[in-house]
Amino acid sequence: MKKNDLYELSYELKRQLHLRIIVSVLSFVFLCVFITIILNFFVFPVRQKSVSMEPSVSPGACIMISRLYNEIKRGELILVQPKEAVKIPFALRALDYVAAFFTGQRIFPFSMARGAEKPLLRRAVGLPGDTIYMKDYVLYIKPAGQQYFLTEFEYMKIPYQVSIDPLNSEWDSALGSIGNFDPVFLDKDEYFVLGDNRTCSLDSRLWESLSRRSIVGKGLFQYFPLSGMRIF
Repeated sequence: MKKNDLYELSYELKRQLHLRIIVSVLSFVFLCVFITIILNFFVFPVRQKSVSMEPSVSPGACIMISRLYNEIKRGELILVQPKEAVKIPFALRALDYVAAFFTGQRIFPFSMARGAEKPLLRRAVGLPGDTIYMKDYVLYIKPAGQQYFLTEFEYMKIPYQVSIDPLNSEWDSALGSIGNFDPVFLDKDEYFVLGDNRTCSLDSRLWESLSRRSIVGKGLFQYFPLSGMRIF
């Protein structure tokens, strides 16, 4: 092989290597952009960290949430933002989602740095037009147009279970989650949400009712742990 041929071969190999590197980088960038678009506008995962939704959703469970929904149905698992969210620029929020995606929902670098509170998984139990009250941690509901109160379980269209741990007789009932309250009317655009673990949850008993604007999305399915995979 002539010397010129060797130079040409070496140049061609380098050119192909550079081309592969460029294609790999562009493919990675495209993948990140694609994931960011999906996570920002359609579906995204959340990781349950507390016992507030037991026995339905245990700590460590990962749930896929959809931002696309028409109406909130009684008993649905939803993601809510009870307080005014800290405003984070779109670009930083996108990087947050990418970082969370690759770290199993453990790291949100820009949200953490700005002290933003994460949305919480809760159960939609009271809908606009309902009159509700609670007795011994069980919600009683009288929907608009109805004459009588029935328990949340008699009105449920989506089955779920609640946890009501008995409190020690010496426990101060003024502390912890409220187990009783008088009738409350939910006006237009008011939703009442509760944790399934009624004695260990921050929810509408503390925040009061939430507006539709506070609802980030609906639970689609649980994908981790694998033994608990299910559709909501």
